[in-house]
Amino acid sequence: MLHRAWIYPLVGIGLLLLDGWRGPAPARATAPAPPSAPVAPSRGAVPNFSVTDYPLPRDPHYFWKYPQGIAAGPDGNLWFTESYASQIGRITPAGAIAEYPIPTINSYPRSITAGPDGNLWFVEGSSNKIGRISPAGAFREYPIPTANSSPMAIAGGADGNLWFTEENGNKIGRITPAGQMAEYPLPAGGANPWSITAGPDGNLWFIEYPGSQIGRITPAGQITEYPGFSDPTGIVSGPDGNLWVTESSGQIGQMTPGGVLTQYPLPSGSYGPHSITSGPYGNLWFLASMGNNAAPAFGRITPGGDILVVGLPGGGDAMVMGADGNLWLTDATQDRIRRLSDLGVLPTATPTLPPTATPTPEPSATPVCPGVYFVDVCSWAWYYPPVTDLVNLGAISGYACGGTWWEPCDPQNRPYFRPAADITRGQLTKAAIVSFAIPISATAQIFADVPAANAFYPYINTAFALNIVAGYPCGGPGEPCDSQNRPYFRPYASITRGQTSKIIALARGWGLLNPPAASFADVPLDQPFYTYVETIRAAGTISGYDCGGSGEPCDGQNRPYFRPGSNITRAQAAKILDLARGQAPPTPTPTASGTPPPTATGSPPTGTPTPLGTTTPTPILPTGTILPTGTPPPDTATRTATPPATATLTPGTAR
Repeated sequence: MLHRAWIYPLVGIGLLLLDGWRGPAPARATAPAPPSAPVAPSRGAVPNFSVTDYPLPRDPHYFWKYPQGIAAGPDGNLWFTESYASQIGRITPAGAIAEYPIPTINSYPRSITAGPDGNLWFVEGSSNKIGRISPAGAFREYPIPTANSSPMAIAGGADGNLWFTEENGNKIGRITPAGQMAEYPLPAGGANPWSITAGPDGNLWFIEYPGSQIGRITPAGQITEYPGFSDPTGIVSGPDGNLWVTESSGQIGQMTPGGVLTQYPLPSGSYGPHSITSGPYGNLWFLASMGNNAAPAFGRITPGGDILVVGLPGGGDAMVMGADGNLWLTDATQDRIRRLSDLGVLPTATPTLPPTATPTPEPSATPVCPGVYFVDVCSWAWYYPPVTDLVNLGAISGYACGGTWWEPCDPQNRPYFRPAADITRGQLTKAAIVSFAIPISATAQIFADVPAANAFYPYINTAFALNIVAGYPCGGPGEPCDSQNRPYFRPYASITRGQTSKIIALARGWGLLNPPAASFADVPLDQPFYTYVETIRAAGTISGYDCGGSGEPCDGQNRPYFRPGSNITRAQAAKILDLARGQAPPTPTPTASGTPPPTATGSPPTGTPTPLGTTTPTPILPTGTILPTGTPPPDTATRTATPPATATLTPGTAR
C-alpha cells in the first residue's frame, strides 16, 4: 500500500503558569479566553489551522487541575476530567466552562466517555470507583470489587454497557447502566491494560502496553490477545471498520477485526504518538512530538495510510471530535482546553516544497519549571522548599524522564518528582528515618515482601524495631504465608494521612498528646490515630480542611476535617516531614479521661491486600547537592494548612 508522510514544523510556543491549591467548589461558569490567532507557518507550503485556548478557572488552592480525559457529550458539549481537582468539567462549543466536584474527595478521575444511557461515565483512579454524571451535573459512584485496581480508561460497548480497564487489577471490567459489575482477568500476568474502545465488530479492544500487544474481549467475556505492536498507547475504531493504534515507538498501527496488522511509520523527525481519535473528514487524528526537543505536534492519517504531522504550539494530552466538527484537546500541564478548527485546509496531496527543503525542528518549549532540578517542581510552588530540603538530605528522590509517554525528557534530561502522586509506605518510612537522622538497625528479614535486596529494607526494619510501623498478617489474597509465617508490609501501597501522622509522631520521638476535646470533626477520641493526629497538629506540622464542603458538614464548633483515610501525596509528605524536623515537641495538654492512647505498635491500615502492578518506573537516586539548599520563606514554618490529598498516576517506586 502506498504510504506518504509529511512534516510541517510551526513556531510559537505558549506557556501558562498556574499556582495555588484548593478544595472542591460548586459548579460555576467562566468566559472563554480570547481565541489565539491562527498559527503562522515557519516555511514551505504549510497548512493553516486555528487554535483556540480556554484556560480553566483559576483558583489559589490548585497548582494544577490537570485535565486529562475528554469526551463528546450527548448534550453537544465537551466533558473532561480534572484529575488533581477531583472534578468533572464541561465546556460548550462557545467556550463557557462549568466544573462539578466529584462527591468522593481525592478521586483522581482519568478517562471519560459518553454512555448509552445519556450520561457521562468516568473512572476514578485513586478512589477505585466508576463514576457517572448526568448532563445536569448529578453524580453516582460505584466501587470496583477488586481493591486498588487502578482503573485507567472506559468506553461504551455495543451491548449497552460500559467497559473499563484495571491497570493494577490486570482485568477488564464491565458495568451496566444500572451499576452491576463484572470483572474478567487477563490471560497474561502484568498486562496492565490501558486504553479501551468499542470495536467495529461489537467487541471491546484494549491496549496492553507492557506486552506490546492489544486485546479483544467479547460481550460474553472471552479474551483474545494479539502481539506484534511496539509500545502501544492509544486505540480507536476507524471509519474504515478497522482498529487504529498509536505506538509510541513511532508508528501508527491498523488492525482488521480479523487480526491482520499493517503499520505506518511516522515521518522522520516525529515520534511518540500517544492519543488517537476518529475526526473530521473521515480521517484519524493523533497527538505526537517532533524534533530533537520533543516539540508538541499533532497528526492526521487517512484510512489509506497517508500521514501528515504538524507542529502544535503548546501541545495536548487527549483529543476527541466535538459535535461542532472541531477537534477538542485537554492540555494537562497548562490547565486548559484547546480547540483545533479550520482543519479542512490541510493538504490531501503531496505539497510543493523547495527541492532542498529539510524539515526544521520546532524550537523547544519553555520548560514547565525552568532553572530547577525537577521538571515538575517549580521554584514558586509551595512545596519547593521542603522538597529541596529533603532531596538534599537524601530522604526522597524522583523518577527518570522518559519512563512513560507523559513524562518526556527535556533537553537537560531532568527527572520528575510527581508532587501530586501518592507517597507509598516504603517511601514515607525511608523519608522519616533519614529526615530525623535515626540510626539504621541491622536486623534479619521481618516482612515477607521486604527482602534484603529491597531498597527500603534497612529503613522499614529500623522503623519496625522502634515500634514506628507494623505490618499485615500473612494469608490474605495474594499474600501467602511462608515457612516462618512472616507478615507483609506492602511497601508500594499508598499511605493515608492518619498512618502518616502515626509514623511522623513516633519517628520524631514526640510524647503523644491525648486532649479531652477533638480538634477535627472526623477524628474523634476513639479514632485509632487520634493521639498521633492531635500530636502533630499541636506541633504545627499539619492542619485540616474547612468544614462545609461535599460530605463534610459543619458541626456546632465549625471544626475542620482531617480526612485520616485519604491518601497523602509526595508533596504534602515532604512539607510535613520538613516542618517536623525543625519543630519543638508539642505542649502537653490534659488527657482525655477513659481514653488511653494507642499502643506503640499502633493500628495497621485497613483494606483488602492486593498484589501490586508489575509495571513501575525506574527510580533515580540523586547524588551530591542536586538542589540549592536555600532557606524557606519566612512564613514556611507557620504554614500548617495541608492541601487536598490527591492521587497517583503510576504506583511510585522512587526511593
